[in-house]
Amino acid sequence: MDVIVQYPTKLTFPTDVLKWMKANAKHQISLKLMQVCKYFQHKEFPYFVIKSIYGDDEVWNYRTLDGQIYHNFVDISKPIWITDAITLMFSKTLPILLSKVVVCDIKILNLSIHSCLQWNEFKFLTASGKIEIFTLESTKILDAKGNQACLEELFKCLPNVKTVEM
Repeated sequence: MDVIVQYPTKLTFPTDVLKWMKANAKHQISLKLMQVCKYFQHKEFPYFVIKSIYGDDEVWNYRTLDGQIYHNFVDISKPIWITDAITLMFSKTLPILLSKVVVCDIKILNLSIHSCLQWNEFKFLTASGKIEIFTLESTKILDAKGNQACLEELFKCLPNVKTVEM
């Protein structure tokens, strides 16, 4: 069955409102707006979509949606959208990765960074609430005061988790 999408011939909002919506929409809302109305579509998709990323401080590999494996995410110029999994083995390049990632819709989070992870970094990685598999090895997650975060707080960020390994 083919779905035919028809766009309205006249937009009912003032153009200033539409411009403001396009400029200020959060990333996931921006994607929904692009899917709903051609006014919000860009000539080129503004994000670089990665299915999974894994690595340590020496080698980083990422897999795109078409299954291709690449190295060195640092060369990516667009903001990154991760859709499936993150496996972190060490933490030196974590700040670089997090500075490039704008949307983190992951289902699998494997933290084996042998170091400390800040609370705001953990909250960013788990913000989608879609994580089903969570692995935490040799990693301390520090709360805003610098103390180790308690398990209850961690699990509040993981509402859909089905498998936990510690």
